Amino acid sequence: MANHFQVNLSGLVEVLSRNLYSGPKVFIRELLQNGFDAITARQKLDPTCPAEVCFATDGVRRLVVTDSGIGLTLQQTKDLLASIGSTSKRDELGMARAEFIGQFGIGLLSCFMVTQTIVVYSQSATSPAAEVVCWRGSGDGTWEVQTLAPSEIPADFVGPGTMIVLKSRGEEPLFARKTIENLIVEYGAHLPVSITVKDAETTSSLGAQAFPWELSKLEQDKWCSANFGFHPFDRIPLDFPESGTRGMAFILPEGAHPGQTLKHHVYVHNMLVSKTVTNLVPEWAYFVRVIVDSQHLKPTASRESLFDDELLENLREQIGSGVRAWLAKLAAEDFELFVKFMRTHMVGMKALAVHDAQTRQLVVETIPFETTLGFRTLNEIMSLEQGIIYSRTTDDFRSIAAVAEAQDLLIVNGGYAFDEQLFAQVKLDNPALNVREVKVSEILASLQALDFMEEINYLTFLEHASQALESQKVDVVIRSFQPASMPMLYLPQPGGAGKEIENKAAKQADGAFAGLLENMSGSVTAVARDQVVFNAQSTVVNQLANLADTSTIELAVRGFYVQALLSGHHPLTPEVKHWSTQVFSELINRSINSFK
Repeated sequence: MANHFQVNLSGLVEVLSRNLYSGPKVFIRELLQNGFDAITARQKLDPTCPAEVCFATDGVRRLVVTDSGIGLTLQQTKDLLASIGSTSKRDELGMARAEFIGQFGIGLLSCFMVTQTIVVYSQSATSPAAEVVCWRGSGDGTWEVQTLAPSEIPADFVGPGTMIVLKSRGEEPLFARKTIENLIVEYGAHLPVSITVKDAETTSSLGAQAFPWELSKLEQDKWCSANFGFHPFDRIPLDFPESGTRGMAFILPEGAHPGQTLKHHVYVHNMLVSKTVTNLVPEWAYFVRVIVDSQHLKPTASRESLFDDELLENLREQIGSGVRAWLAKLAAEDFELFVKFMRTHMVGMKALAVHDAQTRQLVVETIPFETTLGFRTLNEIMSLEQGIIYSRTTDDFRSIAAVAEAQDLLIVNGGYAFDEQLFAQVKLDNPALNVREVKVSEILASLQALDFMEEINYLTFLEHASQALESQKVDVVIRSFQPASMPMLYLPQPGGAGKEIENKAAKQADGAFAGLLENMSGSVTAVARDQVVFNAQSTVVNQLANLADTSTIELAVRGFYVQALLSGHHPLTPEVKHWSTQVFSELINRSINSFK
């Protein structure tokens, strides 16, 4: 006697095809999933049972799918069909998914997207005397089920297990052998079962392919190139036993940036859920692409995406921890490779760190910043009493780097993209931390002033130097400082905010900078112009100070000035460019004349 489905079948199929699934091709995945789940259930009873799924097709109208799974009894068949649309444990379409789904259910109903008639033969593996059950479903919404006498059992059915026969109304492109093979490779290549696809001429064996983390490093790189489209910078194995998840993260070698949507591959119980998952990794990990296989993640009813629940959130955090651990290990064990990574991804990480606390902490702990005393992480800099004292531009940093290093002053180069914004956020995270811009007047004040009798020896030279640079609107002074090999120091706009600001800065400063600012009191007045500081420890400066030839002094002073501007990457005016050519030409002329 024919029975009717407890749901409107035509309406349900319409929902499946238009709202739930991405297209009718997923019926292959559902049949494959059903077969694999049925085999898994049987293996719990008999671990040595065969694990085989076979797709046999005539290429256009008839497809037969068999599995060596646990099979069904007559009562199980009725109960499973009756539960569709009426169970209390429902997903968003009112259809329940049990731990094992290789038994009719939504997977079987998906076949109505490509056929009007479904015939199922099944024999349970739970009893040696189990009868063969035959279920017939029709697109008109009716179905019937019965047990078969031995003479009624098809010759090609061998139990225990299940055989599903689909017949299309016309030519069905999805029944083509090559199409079926491609879909099986896409969805079930990693299923640990034997999958056979055959037609009248060809038989192919699929399935049981290794995941990337089960391959050699060379094969992992090949897999990444074939599936993600790039040769990885590095690989991060992911293994989280507590969540039943294994996987691998591949580091992009270039081209990644915050905000870019990266798609990840997710498998559940070895079956593909999606290759376009975008919420698998933390936002800050924009430079990785991931493939995982999980035992506990929950697919939605369509099995083409994941529920964004606590399980997925925990996995995101675990993947983030894995990436952070990789960065820390790389910095400790292969600093050259770490620097290479940072050159590629540093700007993007800093940009994200300005707005994201997790990324900011990662940057603070791992990214080395350029300082006058070498590269240091912000964590290392923050551990010092002085805190973070930085130059706002790279040009300013280059101007003072050598002098600051010689006096053991640690100043951070804050001239790169997002540095200053990042420092401001770090200050908000750590209110007690001293974070401020260095004042060029501090550097000037740190240089040793000459006593009156010493400075007299340089007055004539300073006068000639001032005249040589008169058009540049700079103040020319003499100090004694290291390194002695630096004859001149150029300090653009050296603070000069007057006594009041200097006193305020002195009260706020600490460590080496506190003493430095105390020395400024009474010795440095407000300055509005750039400073050119000659070094009394420089041999060439002392030679010039004892030289009577004013033309040579002018040439040398302008040469030093050009060199100072170039080394600090400061812009050159047309006049200074002319000086550069003039100095170079004069040096050549004098060299030539010296040989005459």
